[in-house]
Amino acid sequence: MSNNDGPGFIDRNYGKEGVAAIPAQKPCNPDVDTLRVFPAACAPDGSMAFYGYNPQDDVDRAHGLFTRLKAGGQWDSDTGHVPVSTGQSGPLPTRVYDFTSMIHAQVNGEASYLTASRVWYEDDSKNLYLHVAIGRYQAKDFKPAVGFGDDGIALPEPPRSTRGDLKPAGLDRVTSKERELNAVGYVDTPKLGVINDTIRVIFGGYRSSDTTIRNTWCALLDAKTGKPVSGLGPEGQDSQYRLSLIDDESTALYQAEFLSDGRFLLLSSTESGMYVHRFLANALPDETFANGKGYIELPGSGIKAGMAVNNERIVISRGGKITPIGQSAELYCYTLDGEVDNDCSYPSLSVEGYSLTLDRLSFDSQGRLVLAGQIYYLEESRIRSKVQVVRLLNTGELDGTFGNDGYSPGDDYQVASNGLYLDDQGIRILTLKPANLPPVYEYMVKFKS
Repeated sequence: MSNNDGPGFIDRNYGKEGVAAIPAQKPCNPDVDTLRVFPAACAPDGSMAFYGYNPQDDVDRAHGLFTRLKAGGQWDSDTGHVPVSTGQSGPLPTRVYDFTSMIHAQVNGEASYLTASRVWYEDDSKNLYLHVAIGRYQAKDFKPAVGFGDDGIALPEPPRSTRGDLKPAGLDRVTSKERELNAVGYVDTPKLGVINDTIRVIFGGYRSSDTTIRNTWCALLDAKTGKPVSGLGPEGQDSQYRLSLIDDESTALYQAEFLSDGRFLLLSSTESGMYVHRFLANALPDETFANGKGYIELPGSGIKAGMAVNNERIVISRGGKITPIGQSAELYCYTLDGEVDNDCSYPSLSVEGYSLTLDRLSFDSQGRLVLAGQIYYLEESRIRSKVQVVRLLNTGELDGTFGNDGYSPGDDYQVASNGLYLDDQGIRILTLKPANLPPVYEYMVKFKS
């Protein structure tokens, strides 16, 4: 397409000429400072919700805030910045307010945002436990959902062999055991889904005693109350169940897709490779998947990877090393049963003179595959990046009506694709300005679909 006003180009009617900043709280200047975004979620009306911190709070993370951009990219000044509610009776585990996952969900007819955080406990014997906390907040005002958990926070107790009280772990012990994560990195963040008013969450758990044990778990909670719900395990009696994965203790969680019948697909990586598992609704391995193998093993290894699932197929996009410049993004397509999809052959995607990663991907309502990531290039002996969006037809071919022969044009001021949010109104990307233009400035950019 020769003009810059069609699909794949910036939607100039969004925000201010196609971009919308996520303002920090006053007295911060919204032209200079934006919220440090941890998780974000898109509502069905196209509005975007964010949870994060003011720039001065980013290190100690003492004052988490919710805020929202309307569907047109305008900041929702009526709602403003809503501090996370801290009225729980406690004691609370360490890092309980460091939400690293967030989704929009309808719960008993009420529009809600669900959050998840990776939390730490210790017991009387000084054993450490890494587990999960789930929050639920009303979509209209970010207030804790009435009747859910303790002031909106549910705390499923970690499995353990010792008795006695659990208490918050010392922060010095936590940071020495596990690096702190920003949610936009997606690796090892909890994966959330809601099926029939039941929250499903997949997360990495950790216990230290004489040895270190790190496993991957699935937990069920009542979406209305936050209480544990049985339904997992061989007898369906468990509310938490350890997943069977390849080399489980070294597994990194990448992406999860929840199916309407309660089954789910999990993309994970270990030191030996990258795998896609399918699990039954009770969290047991689906032994019929991939011709009875139970999992798909992807060739080679990757640094960044994403997964998209529709009612016909599973697509994996993986990017390897960025250097030397010239690396392509590899796509793999399978049926929902885990067999190679011979009806669709996606090409390796590349941009001449650049390395390409496309680890955010989703199917649109027409069955086209939209991918977002970065192109990397060398400038003055330094590697720099730009946002890249690509659209493929349901046949696997590049969509020539999108951008420049299927690729969106790059912009020097959009350097990262930290989230892809897709609907019939357009394609929204959470991005930020280059690191050489401090301070960190995060914003949304919208492309026409």
